[in-house]
Amino acid sequence: MPDLVRVIDRWPPDLLVHDVTDFAGPVAAAYAGVPTVAHSLGPMFPLDLYRFGAELIAPTWETWGVDPPGP
Repeated sequence: MPDLVRVIDRWPPDLLVHDVTDFAGPVAAAYAGVPTVAHSLGPMFPLDLYRFGAELIAPTWETWGVDPPGP
């Protein structure tokens, strides 16, 4: 997260595009106040994967003081 936020601070994007398995991208985008979009190939992963990921990344959202989005 610190490295990603430093990059965003140096080159502020209008939009942050991240892979669906990159859970740091949405946190950094929320912290920087920029919209984010997940990029993937093929069908959407099962919602259970995102719920499990949300549990794992919840402390990072809290550390950076931002609220996680819905599924």
